[in-house]
Amino acid sequence: MIGVSLMKAQELGKLNLDDDINMYLPFPIINPYYPEEKITIRHLAAHTSTLKEPKYLQSYIFKEELPILHKKLKGRKLRKQAKADVKERNKKRTKEEDRISIIEFIKERFHPTGKFYKKKNFVKSIPGDEYYYTNEGAALAAYIIEQATGMNYIKFTEEYIFKPLQMDQSSWDHKSLMKPDSKNRSKLYYFGQEIPRFEDITYPDGELVTNLSDFSKYLIAMINGYNGKDNILSSDSYKEMWTKADEESEEAVFWNVDTKYEGYIGYSGYDMGIITLSHFFKEEKMGVIIFTNTSHLDGIGQDLIRLFFILKNHCDQLHQLKINK
Repeated sequence: MIGVSLMKAQELGKLNLDDDINMYLPFPIINPYYPEEKITIRHLAAHTSTLKEPKYLQSYIFKEELPILHKKLKGRKLRKQAKADVKERNKKRTKEEDRISIIEFIKERFHPTGKFYKKKNFVKSIPGDEYYYTNEGAALAAYIIEQATGMNYIKFTEEYIFKPLQMDQSSWDHKSLMKPDSKNRSKLYYFGQEIPRFEDITYPDGELVTNLSDFSKYLIAMINGYNGKDNILSSDSYKEMWTKADEESEEAVFWNVDTKYEGYIGYSGYDMGIITLSHFFKEEKMGVIIFTNTSHLDGIGQDLIRLFFILKNHCDQLHQLKINK
């Protein structure tokens, strides 16, 4: 969503991916190891901005503490992992009354006046040279979209993505919005047990609420865009969005391109009670989406990967049938 939103904002003439991020910030962010080097929006999008993730668990907001999960688990190793994980998350979470904005969260970590600022919050590399995944960088890119366009990020995605694609069941799990009907929402299971819902200060990096039907509309639009068709973006914007940072990289503009396997474009991720895989395949012009409401169980990752390749094989077979016809 952030990648497509950046390309749309660039199409509208509101920003350029090669702009210095400090053009849009109320305070400068500078890598202390290379203070003369600018950090660009494109660096954020390729995870080469040199920003790390200091104290990222503080971005989580629970209305109530995570429950004890380890006692019902089988296996000493898994029980130990669950106990330590829940303890750490409950200790580091932000309480609702202490909620701050995205930019305040960023300032505390990456500006010298910030409470958690340290030199080691930055990678010791020239911006653009080294990959280092950061959710804060993604959230910062969404904030820059807001500053460049003068439009709230949630409203921007609704106007330029959800509405034109008729993604009527998609929204953001954000305090400013009415929550989707709980009867139509999956419960989340972490270490095999139901957990309360949570929010995230840096919500653009992982609070999209959608379903397979809606997200299929999105992935179909992406496939069509890859094949030169204009829809929510121009064909030129699609080409730029999927241009990798360099030949050694798998990262384009918040998308993985040819990640591990040639011809794959997409992204995967996980959080508490959530695992997602979403990729399309250049040659077959088809894609696979897998959403789960369960995470952190022994073997679940391998099971999902096996399922993914069963579905990929099905795409290959369908593609071959089309060729034969």
